[in-house]
Amino acid sequence: MSFPKTGQLCNLFNVWIVIHNSTCFRGGTLKILREVLFFAMVFFVASFFDAQNGRVYGREVRFATKNAITHTHVGQASWYGPGFLGRHTASGKIYRRDAIFVAHRSYPFGTTLRIINLQNHKVIVANVEDRGPYVPGRSLDLSQRAAKELAMTKGGVAPISYEVVGPE
Repeated sequence: MSFPKTGQLCNLFNVWIVIHNSTCFRGGTLKILREVLFFAMVFFVASFFDAQNGRVYGREVRFATKNAITHTHVGQASWYGPGFLGRHTASGKIYRRDAIFVAHRSYPFGTTLRIINLQNHKVIVANVEDRGPYVPGRSLDLSQRAAKELAMTKGGVAPISYEVVGPE
C-alpha cells in the first residue's frame, strides 16, 4: 500500500470548495455534487485505513482502549520476609518465594501492574494476589522474587512507581 498523494486530496478538496461556493448550479444539483465530492474525499482518505488489520498507510496502529489510559503512582515498596513462606495470600494462593506477585490495599486480585524501581530503573510486571501493605507510607508489598528482580532485597524498602497495565 502506498501513501496517498497529497495533491490528489487537495484537488478533490478544491473542486468541492469551488462547487460549494458556485452560483452556476441550481438547488438540488449543487447539493448532489457537493455530497458526491465530499464522499469521494472521505473514501479516498479511508482507502488508506484498514481497520480490520489495524493498519494505516501500511503501518501497524494500536487502538486505545479504556485501560490504555493509566495513572502512574509513586510510593515506597517493601517485600515479604521469609516468615510468610507457605502461608495463604488473601486471594487464596500459597506464598512461594519464587513467585512474582504484589500486595495492594484496593486493586482487585489479578490486576496486572508495571512496577519500576526508581533507584535503578529496573522494571517488572506482576499481578496483585494479596492485600497490604499495612505499614503506613508503603504502597506495595512485593514477593521475594519480585524484590530480587527489582534489586531491592538488601535495603528492604525502595522508592517505586507503578501503573495498571492489565484488567482491573
